[in-house]
Amino acid sequence: MPWTDLLNQDVSVTGASIARGFEWWRAELAGMVPRRLRAHAGSGAAVRADLALRCIEPIGTARPARGGSAAIGLDAGQLLVRPVELPRLSPRDSRAFVSLDLDRLQPLPADEVWFDLALLPDDGVGRLRPAHLAIVRRATAAQALDLAVANGLRPSRLGLVRGGGVVFDFLPAIRAALRPAPWWSRRSNWWALAGAAAAANIGLAIERDRADVERLQTVVAAQGDAVALAARQRARVTRENARREALAATRAEREPLAMIAAVNRALPPPIWVERLQWDGQHLRLSGQAPGGADPVAALRRDPRFTSVRATSAALAPAGLAASPFELSADWRGRP
Repeated sequence: MPWTDLLNQDVSVTGASIARGFEWWRAELAGMVPRRLRAHAGSGAAVRADLALRCIEPIGTARPARGGSAAIGLDAGQLLVRPVELPRLSPRDSRAFVSLDLDRLQPLPADEVWFDLALLPDDGVGRLRPAHLAIVRRATAAQALDLAVANGLRPSRLGLVRGGGVVFDFLPAIRAALRPAPWWSRRSNWWALAGAAAAANIGLAIERDRADVERLQTVVAAQGDAVALAARQRARVTRENARREALAATRAEREPLAMIAAVNRALPPPIWVERLQWDGQHLRLSGQAPGGADPVAALRRDPRFTSVRATSAALAPAGLAASPFELSADWRGRP
């Protein structure tokens, strides 16, 4: 399987795959144990569970001690054993194959029975190998186990009484079904883990922001005097600039040379200005104007002069060489 598919699949599926991998590895290691050691590990006392009489009978001469382990055997009438032919697979894969096809291999619903599989020696002929499939009702198995526990026995296996011992073993399937699912197979656990990780990330981000704010506050506090000095300097410079701008504006409005130049342009020769009085705003002019020249109208044409009016008697009639004039105006400065 490509790594991208493995990373994109559901976490419960990944957990189940890991669990199956460990189970396969354990089964392969168990299969490597010598047969004589496996037989010794499974040896011990065996009893027959008579469900009709609700009693336990020892098989053979060995009588199990109360509190000890014993193999629990059932009569042939309480089991279904039939021959089957399976593909040549490992014992674990053969059991998985049977579990998927259990409804076809026996007449009872698959969720009402336990099964065990005994692979027979393979002759290497053909594509299939023989095996014996044993089926027991779950209710029957539960009665037998309850009976053994009631008699103070610890079941080591549950199978079929044959000869002087017990063959088949339904107990591993029962224990696997009753075993709680591993934590990684539960989606709620992964959601809880994801929530804890998200909360941890949020907490870490908050803590980092708090540390950054404290560090910034420390820097600001250390630079407080310099910042205050800079602020005072800026305020002083701003005030000085405003004062200079106001002074420049005042000088531009009250500059005598600019006003005299404006009068000279407004009253060009042959109008002759003899006297000029100016207090910074109000202007008084007197002089001589040739016949036909109107200094009042000429001065009014310049927008920098306002309130232009004649303050002397009427000008001399046209035709005379020159006549005196006297006028007043207000100097506005910039147009």
